[in-house]
Amino acid sequence: INTKTDNPSGYQLYFSMSQSTDYDASHPGNALYKDGNSTSSSFISPATGTISAPSTLTNNTWGFALVGGANKQTGVPDTFSNFNDIYVDSNGNSSTGATHQTVLEDSKFAAVPLRSAAVKVQEVSEPTTSAGQNLDVYYAIKANNALPSGEYIGVVNYYALSDTPISNLDAIALSPSEISSDGGETLTIITSLYSSHVFTSQEVTITLTNKTNSSITGTCTLDSSTSATGNVVLTCTTPALEVGDYTVSVSIPSYGKSWSKDISIVKSGPAADPTFNITYMQEMTSAVCNSVATPASASVTAVPEGTLIDYRGRDGTGTAENPVNDPTSSNYQTYKVRKLYDGNCWMAENLQLNLSTSHSYKVGTFAGGEADWTPNGGTSTSGSTYNTAITQSYAENLAVTDYRSISHNNWYYTWYAATAGQGISDSNPSITQSICPKGWRLPLGTTANKSFYYLITTKYGQSTGNAINNDPLNFYPAGYYYSGSLYGSAYGYYWSATSDSNNYAYYLYFNSSGVYPQSITNKNDGFSVRCVSL
Repeated sequence: INTKTDNPSGYQLYFSMSQSTDYDASHPGNALYKDGNSTSSSFISPATGTISAPSTLTNNTWGFALVGGANKQTGVPDTFSNFNDIYVDSNGNSSTGATHQTVLEDSKFAAVPLRSAAVKVQEVSEPTTSAGQNLDVYYAIKANNALPSGEYIGVVNYYALSDTPISNLDAIALSPSEISSDGGETLTIITSLYSSHVFTSQEVTITLTNKTNSSITGTCTLDSSTSATGNVVLTCTTPALEVGDYTVSVSIPSYGKSWSKDISIVKSGPAADPTFNITYMQEMTSAVCNSVATPASASVTAVPEGTLIDYRGRDGTGTAENPVNDPTSSNYQTYKVRKLYDGNCWMAENLQLNLSTSHSYKVGTFAGGEADWTPNGGTSTSGSTYNTAITQSYAENLAVTDYRSISHNNWYYTWYAATAGQGISDSNPSITQSICPKGWRLPLGTTANKSFYYLITTKYGQSTGNAINNDPLNFYPAGYYYSGSLYGSAYGYYWSATSDSNNYAYYLYFNSSGVYPQSITNKNDGFSVRCVSL
């Protein structure tokens, strides 16, 4: 074998059978088969000797050898030092000076390795001369007439690697740096191997092993191998594994290369909504809302619309760290969101958050943050208990049929609950939070504010309930709930964040003949909640 390179770091030469594994339990992958038929019962078996312990050939076996001992050639690893130094060369001349036409009886040979265990047979750490560097590889067969006559065939491959500096040999780059626990993602691996060879799944092994529990492991199935930039780039499909930190191990035995790099496997989640480019309600910001085009006029009904997940879930137990995002869960909660003509992003559905005193809730603050609130039975100055009713009846899910015969699921809240426990005793409280998700708030409700309910209804010129029900505003006439009974199911009642006094607050009211965005009522009433982004 003659190898030439001008690479300052020289080259490495590997060889193996072309077959990576045995054909089956009785047909070795490194045997020579009659007429090349790997299912034939007539074959010459691989030598019993190994590279570390070569041995003389037995009948009907074959193997290879390199010159060992004092006559070992340039670059041959010390691995081959156990081989004899007397073999017949291409001219029939042995290293002892004697002439032989056959291999000497005491010559030792080893089985040619399978492709999955390719062996390095030469390494030169500098550029070669123009004549190149030679390596003599000897093959021998010892056969008798127990086998039928014919042509016995096997394919051996040689791999020459133009080497790179040692400092670069252990480098791989992974993209992405995090993958989903569900698997099925494409992992791209840029190696430091510089080769035009297109590798197959038989030549490359890519495994992921949990760093704290080595029994948790999986194989990344090779999809492709390219070398457009010179470096070998591998892509594979990731397996489904538990969440955690893993080591990605990449091995190319035929080139004697192996690398490893850490990667994180994270809990899988849903994709971002294409309209707002976010996944969760809690990711809404003024910048996100402003990035979506405002409708050109009030007459446009096909407004920008997306569907976002409330990571709290329907029962409010979810958090940013542990979101409720499984669509198959009964606790999964999404909201239709629209960018309207007033320039604001509105929920196009009523809030559906089931309240309980058994745990705290992540509620949105008007400053854009998130606060913890636990319903706790707070009372007004008149002694009315707001929270008790919330946990029993005002928060229950009722299928309400409006006057357009469209069924809606609706939750009802007192004003105390809608404002996440604030403003019970102050005559003019400063409300700073609500049960809306982070990034959202209760609308203001007075004429003086010139915002939210007043602005949205005047912008759209809504003068009747029939109009405010329709797209794109889509406010439901769900009625209100009080003391265990539903009232006014043909009308709409929506809380604002604006208090009038100890016991009264502003709300949006509409019926079939009119819309009243600055109405006032008792804070004990159970109304619907519709949220607007900050």
